[in-house]
This record gives sequence, structure tokens and C-alpha cells, in this order.
Amino acid sequence: MHVLLALVFFGADSTRVVAGRVRDIRGRPLAGAEILVARKVVGSAGADGWFSVTVAVGTASVGFRRIGYRPTWFSMNPQSTTTDTVTVALAEAPQALPDLEVEAPAAKPLRYAGTTKYDDFFRRQRLGLGTFLSREQIDRAPALHTIELLQGVPGVRVDPPGPMTGGVGSIRFVRCIGPGSKVSVWVDGRREAVLPPGRPPERLGSSGPSPIDVAEILERIGPASIEMIEVFRGAGQLPGEYHDDGCAVIAIWTRWNAPTETHDTRP
Repeated sequence: MHVLLALVFFGADSTRVVAGRVRDIRGRPLAGAEILVARKVVGSAGADGWFSVTVAVGTASVGFRRIGYRPTWFSMNPQSTTTDTVTVALAEAPQALPDLEVEAPAAKPLRYAGTTKYDDFFRRQRLGLGTFLSREQIDRAPALHTIELLQGVPGVRVDPPGPMTGGVGSIRFVRCIGPGSKVSVWVDGRREAVLPPGRPPERLGSSGPSPIDVAEILERIGPASIEMIEVFRGAGQLPGEYHDDGCAVIAIWTRWNAPTETHDTRP
């Protein structure tokens, strides 16, 4: 493609006005072509392709350039005061850019490419707050009960199910021990309950107290049904979507395309 510039020179006492229009061979205006005098930019074409610059009498040449085109210089008669119309063709001069390689860590493992269910899990994991248990970690853990998966999480104290713990175990958060401290339990992005650890709470939406606690909620979801777990063990770790009246969060994500086990918190 070539660019055609129609130029008109108007005479004056000590200056000359150079005016013209920048367009391509199809007649479309090309904005942004720069006009140079003495290797300095003195103007550019407007949105409609027209330009007008004032140069001193004695100017011998005017240059034209535009990104993607080879610069061209037009020679003038320095003493001329006549009106001339000329055509200047700018040949295309595309530049080959070096190859650009972009590297970025995968947003999530490839096996989850077919679902968006766990996207928020991986987004929060990249932020680095909280503790995150993957399916591989869950598979390696010799756990018969979900509460046992949380053994070893910093700031969490777990007593496995047994005769001394009423058959369901107990769980405590070191940073949630004050009056009114509560732990939120979430399943698949939905808040199930806000529970005082180890004490009979009132279930969300319930009209009366329910003798359940965090350990009992977790007991209702078997480890085989869990794909991932998030644990935020203090208010300073809680991401915005988990902020409520709790000071800690256990978020469980059930398996994708796995048989669903009930996790209804009603007594």
C-alpha cells in the first residue's frame, strides 16, 4: 500500500504555508503523519488527513513520516512563492518485532479445566493466606473422619472421634477462644452455619438451638466426598467473601462429578 500526500504551497513575505492531505490509495484519510523541517517535527495530519504548517522562506525540503511507512523527503525551491501541488508516495515499511514469549503460572491444574467450581479456591490459594488442602493431600491422609484432615493445620487443635469426645471429636481454633467467637462452615461456596466451637449453637435460620458444633458438621461429609478444603484460622486471614460474624472459616469443596453426600445441617 502507498500513501498519497497532496501538497499545496502558498507564498508569503518571509514564511510559507505548506498544506496538504494525507490519504491512502483508496482515498481514506490517514491521521498522524508527521511533517518535518530540518529533521524536526513541525506538525502532523489531523483526523481527516489534512495538515497545514508554516515554514520559513529558504526551506529546501520537507519530510514526511508515519509509523509503518518509509520516511520521504520532498525537495522545494527555497525562493519559490508560487502555489504548487505535488504528490508524495510513502511506501510501507513494516518492521518485524522479535518473538515474544509469555510465561505465567497456570491458574489451576489442567484436570479442572472443564469446571469453574474451584476457581475461587485457586484464586485465594495464590494470595497465600490460609491453609489449603488439595485432593492429593486428602488422599494421602489416613483419615476416616473429615475432622482428622485438619490435624496439623497451624492454629487448629483437633481431638479425633472417640469415647472421650462423644464419638464425633472436637476442634478448637487458637485465635477463636474469646466470648462470642464463632467458626463459619462453608460447603461449595455456601455458608452452612456459624458455630461456636464445642458448644451447642443456634443454626442459621433455625428457630431454636441445635445440639451441633463444628465437629458434627464436618462429620456429615465424608473425606471421600471432599475435593478441597480451605482453613482460615483468624479474622486477619479472612478473604472478603468469607467475612461475616465468625473469626475463622472452614470451607469445604465437594468432589466434581462424584456422588454427592448430604450435608444438611438440620438436626
